[in-house]
Amino acid sequence: MLLAACGGGAFVASVNDFDITLADVEALSPEGEDGSIAQTTFTQLLQNLIFHRAVVDYADTEFSVMASDEEIQGRIDELLEQFAADDTLPIEDQLAEQNATLALVEVVAWQQVIQQLLLDRFEADAQPSQEEIDVLYEQNLQALSNVCARHILFLTELTPETTEEQQAEILETAEANAEAALARAEGGEDFAELAVELSEGPSGPDGGDLGCNAPSAYVPEFANATLEAALNTPFGPVRTQFGYHLILVTERTVPELAEVQDQLVSQLAATSSQEQFQSFVVDALIQAEVMVDETYGVWVEGSGGQPPQLLPPPS
Repeated sequence: MLLAACGGGAFVASVNDFDITLADVEALSPEGEDGSIAQTTFTQLLQNLIFHRAVVDYADTEFSVMASDEEIQGRIDELLEQFAADDTLPIEDQLAEQNATLALVEVVAWQQVIQQLLLDRFEADAQPSQEEIDVLYEQNLQALSNVCARHILFLTELTPETTEEQQAEILETAEANAEAALARAEGGEDFAELAVELSEGPSGPDGGDLGCNAPSAYVPEFANATLEAALNTPFGPVRTQFGYHLILVTERTVPELAEVQDQLVSQLAATSSQEQFQSFVVDALIQAEVMVDETYGVWVEGSGGQPPQLLPPPS
């Protein structure tokens, strides 16, 4: 179904007594300038305008958050710079090539500025508890830490065709080889030289050197081992999806909570602000008084915590 783009100021919908006309919707699409807008596109554009007006109104009434003209114009200019790749073409033509218009850019600018203002507000008001900080610290310890390590890998290459008997034999052999290598390392043989001799992994020729990385860069079993192993003491065997590893941690830095607390607080506040913003949008749509001319769509109230939505008109 196509909607003829000739409605001008015809009423389409209202949000909190703010009228949205057919011309407002048409202005968001290049198709609205000289042709007809597909029903699916029209519904998306109209819903965008309804969401936009509901959020802007709710931000103002509930939090006294309102974007200034300077903020909006600044964001419009930034968006237009992203579109303006060809100085020889008018910006309107360049926007049309990407199915956009100046009016759509303005709406997007409004949405982005209001969203950022609200996120900043929610983040500034966030007060994570010490328990939340402690939990996040433990959860992120592998990413926050740094270890320098070598390893010796005994591969366990299993395929869907590998029988249970073959699998057991492969695992048993790799583990036995790893145990034998561990005994040699604990007996005083140089770990790097053993890696060159025995390791079946790509780092073997380099003495098993993995460099220095956050433990989170490795698979979980290996990562846990790099934090558990005593420094400069052969550790293992550790089984991962790749095989059995012997690990030698030569350096390790694990930050104290106090060193990273501010970072964790910021991370929790940012997460909280995102969650609050999502709830805010849902509340804004629920609280908004929306009317839609049935010619252009049907506004359906949400349920179960879901926001209302616009459906195409009955065919």
